[in-house]
Amino acid sequence: MVSETYRITPVKIAETKVSRDKDEVLVAYSLGSCIGLALWDCKQRAGGLSHVFLPQPRDFEYIAASGNSESGPGFVCKTRHNEQPGKYGSTAVPHLVSELIKIGCRRHNLQAILVGGANVIPGLSSPFGQIGQLNLQAVKGALAMEGIKIVGEDTGGNHGRSMHFNLNSGVVKVTSVTRPEKELRFEE
Repeated sequence: MVSETYRITPVKIAETKVSRDKDEVLVAYSLGSCIGLALWDCKQRAGGLSHVFLPQPRDFEYIAASGNSESGPGFVCKTRHNEQPGKYGSTAVPHLVSELIKIGCRRHNLQAILVGGANVIPGLSSPFGQIGQLNLQAVKGALAMEGIKIVGEDTGGNHGRSMHFNLNSGVVKVTSVTRPEKELRFEE
């Protein structure tokens, strides 16, 4: 699966992790309706992963952020003071971008790979639709607002997945109990 020379770092539900460590693999396990959002800067060989649980907080709003050409214009999203920004698709994207810029990534180099967003429990939905689809729409909408290109995805369906994001190679391995392993690659 993953070479033993790599350090595995789990990214739990609602968490966001970023790294420049080329020996690190960021992993989101058991993505059902959740979205694993991987962003990578191929020039810096650095990236991050958010494990998105829900589309957006009830009282969310995008706020244009001012900044220099590298950090801005960008957006920030409010969450309640005790909530992790990685919990929601609408807040995870700007938070992950901001954290990556802090470690030296450049906004214009960032690319995205998305995994998850399944309907693993038939009949389970919100009044607005299936949670997996809503999560996917929220993440894609936030990526569009940030101007970040999606270069790969393995989403939807009715099966759970896990993702292993190798920061050195830019390869995301997608595993599932019911499907063969799949590789998604960031562009060089």
